[in-house]
Amino acid sequence: MPEVKKPGDRCRTLRDGAPEEGWTLVRFEPASGNAVLEREGVRINVPRAEFDRLNFPGSDAVLSALRSEEDTDGIAAFASGDLGAVRSALLTAARAADHAFRGIQTTGDLMAAIETRAHGITRSIEILKLDVGRAEREYNRFVARTALEYDKKDSLLTRSRNLEDQLAAREHEENDLLPRWRALLEALVALDARLGNA
Repeated sequence: MPEVKKPGDRCRTLRDGAPEEGWTLVRFEPASGNAVLEREGVRINVPRAEFDRLNFPGSDAVLSALRSEEDTDGIAAFASGDLGAVRSALLTAARAADHAFRGIQTTGDLMAAIETRAHGITRSIEILKLDVGRAEREYNRFVARTALEYDKKDSLLTRSRNLEDQLAAREHEENDLLPRWRALLEALVALDARLGNA
């Protein structure tokens, strides 16, 4: 579970209606509870309610997910504190991320769908690696002497390359897409906790 920001942690404040990164929490004022932030030797005092709205546990994951989706409306909703709209935007992004997620309605749906998809990707990679190895061995063992045999060898090479392409696609899903989907899930879990939907 993400932690509450404490002195020394990186945080953000609101500038010109948008979340601005790069600030460090110095302390909370004992009397007012306001946050003192510092960046490049400049200190500012931020009302505690505004600080908490922009820096709740998991807010880094939420804002990172919105930025990776290039969701300017979601970022504006985050800045204004409309976390319901942010949650809706992230669920919409998740539904569009993969055909397996089209019917999701809740964070729990997404969690289950990601795990099912991850298992399928892992299993496909295992099988495709075996198939690629078999196809390469078959191609290397096949000796072509006639035109017909050369055609057969070409088809073996085509099959091997097709399997390699399929393997590359699954590895892309595992290495690039799966972390993105899990980042969306992490952001939604944080939002649910903040909204009391956990």
